[in-house]
Amino acid sequence: MESPNPNDNKDAIHIINMDNGNENNHEVTRDQAFSSFLTNEDLCDIVLVGSDGVRVPANRYILSARSNVFRSMLLGGFSEAQSAEIPIGYSGAVLKAIVEYILTDTADILKVQPPPPIIIAVEEPRGKPAADDPSLTDTTHTTIQSLVFLAAAALYFNLSSLCQRAHESLSQWLWSVPALSFVALESCKQGGPAVPTDIEELALSRIRCHAMNLLTKESVASLSSSVLQAILQDEKIEIDEYQLFEMVHLWATATETATNSGTNVSGTLENNNSQPCEGDAKEENAEDSDDCTAQDRRSIASNLVQYIHLEWIDPRTLSTAVAESGLVAQQQLFEAFQRQALAAQQQHGVTFQRPRYTPPVWHSSLSDTLSAESSQREESLLKYPPMSSGIHQWTILIEERCYETFLGIASSTTEIDVNGGTWLGRQERCWMDKSILT
Repeated sequence: MESPNPNDNKDAIHIINMDNGNENNHEVTRDQAFSSFLTNEDLCDIVLVGSDGVRVPANRYILSARSNVFRSMLLGGFSEAQSAEIPIGYSGAVLKAIVEYILTDTADILKVQPPPPIIIAVEEPRGKPAADDPSLTDTTHTTIQSLVFLAAAALYFNLSSLCQRAHESLSQWLWSVPALSFVALESCKQGGPAVPTDIEELALSRIRCHAMNLLTKESVASLSSSVLQAILQDEKIEIDEYQLFEMVHLWATATETATNSGTNVSGTLENNNSQPCEGDAKEENAEDSDDCTAQDRRSIASNLVQYIHLEWIDPRTLSTAVAESGLVAQQQLFEAFQRQALAAQQQHGVTFQRPRYTPPVWHSSLSDTLSAESSQREESLLKYPPMSSGIHQWTILIEERCYETFLGIASSTTEIDVNGGTWLGRQERCWMDKSILT
């Protein structure tokens, strides 16, 4: 091979290849030269071994030039510096994307475009099962999982631009197919602290925007407990507390065992002395096993109820549907009712302290006797709390009647005209019932 001419383009390399004994003089650009590391293993001196066993050839010096983490690992005092095969706790798909990006400033996974957004017509019912979405395939699931773990790996290897690109690509996918937000959130929980926090926030924000359509019977039943907990703990989700309780109850009573969409995915991290570790996340997800029994689910659901504001549920619903579910302890119900009573008293002026019995008196005399001492027409009401329901009974003794005596029940809320304009004195409301006593 001849030495490159200094007058040649700096972005090109002058090469003479031997092909069937003939010298073929041609040159490749700098980008083509770096891309050749992806296809020509002769240019690679190490192999990155993924957690799924996939082997990705690479060049330690090029990796080290783009990432100070790789530099410390491959050229420093770690054991990887002396090894030709280096296990990395990410899937082969993620490692391949990292190598591609280091060599070419892009990666195949970043070029995959999501399908067009699905627009649900107004006449279609809300809450269309996520399982009916043709975009939800194993391939799209794998893409979302890989993007989440690619962001985590890029952050670890100090490739901030790649991390941003993965975030942007994931955002496009979740915008087009909101149901994939569950897959992204599941992957965030599996990745643990290694996953950038804004990735989890992105997934939650899409769930918030489409909560009523996404939280269907089918989708809720398939959630892992860690994802369900994340949704319950989200104080920005725009659905009421009883709907959240119904979601927990539905998950606890699902007839089929929950399917963890992210279990054993290719992007899962593994323990490694010099690399990111998922140990804590694995412990948190231990109860998300596919072997989770119906009893296990009810036990987990009872624990998840602590993230629901029970005092924000209607008292009648609390005492019926919630209490009868068996997921809420008596002490939790007592505390919810207690907070509701205190709120009613403080915020709405509800008075709970009152005499056991208060005899009715006339407003005008404030006694149980009403006397008409004028020739003018007079009227008076019994001083008695407004009646909303039930049976109320009084005995009124007329000791001496006037020329005309009207006796009836006044309505304080509804205008009712009885016998068309009967005189009612200064009363603003009409009689619901009356009698002319003679």
